[in-house]
Amino acid sequence: MVLSLLALSACASAPEREASEAQAAAREEAIQDILTTPLAAEDYVESERCLSTYTYRSVDVLDDRNVLFKGPGDRAWINQLRHRCIGLRRNDTLQFELRDNRLCELDSFESVDTLFRVWSRTSATCTLGKFQPVTPEQVEALRAAVREDRRNR
Repeated sequence: MVLSLLALSACASAPEREASEAQAAAREEAIQDILTTPLAAEDYVESERCLSTYTYRSVDVLDDRNVLFKGPGDRAWINQLRHRCIGLRRNDTLQFELRDNRLCELDSFESVDTLFRVWSRTSATCTLGKFQPVTPEQVEALRAAVREDRRNR
């Protein structure tokens, strides 16, 4: 009887797992479409390997794979992490390992929480990818794609 229930529960979770994997793949495809949409010639800028800490003013976690760096005016860069970062959530505080006042591709960071003035780690160690300049329109499209993915989960 117990074996029958275990077999049934395993079968029931397989379609859910496949649906979740399909949603994750669709989200990645939507984000890739946004990032690969051709820009006008005057908007095109190569991705950057490093950003100076003076270049950006804030950092927003979009999801466990995409981090947005915002600079002055409309300047922004999306960083698609090398791999999913387990435990990384929106509104997390990020603690970067800096070298020479720059963040570069392959640098690592963790999300941290402060409780009673003590830092505690809340995510795995995450690894940065390249910094891809994005327009305000692309930023909004990325945010919408992430919101849609959250609703579908």
